[in-house]
Amino acid sequence: MISWPTDIISDMARRRAVIFLGSGISKHSANAEGNNPKSWEEMLYSALGQLSCSTKIVKKLIKRCDYLTACEIIKNELGADDFNSLLIGEYLNPKFLHATIHEEIFRLDSRIVAT
Repeated sequence: MISWPTDIISDMARRRAVIFLGSGISKHSANAEGNNPKSWEEMLYSALGQLSCSTKIVKKLIKRCDYLTACEIIKNELGADDFNSLLIGEYLNPKFLHATIHEEIFRLDSRIVAT
């Protein structure tokens, strides 16, 4: 059990706190078939198969956890339309549902939640 400092509890109760969540929180979601969204790493590796250029640099970036740079290269190589189609196919079309943790975050009634 976490022992929260009283000033943080007070700020949360007064809605004077910003909740910052990592992107991994979405891995708790699932769709009707029980599939979970891919992590950054999983999505980037799966996108490599759609590239017509050498993937060596992108693989190195992913291995170093430089996901943002790897994603930027993939986006530039695919072009805006194909990249958007990739994201829609990975994250919108599977119709992922919210998980219990999302309900708990919502119940915190924070003014701002950022990822």
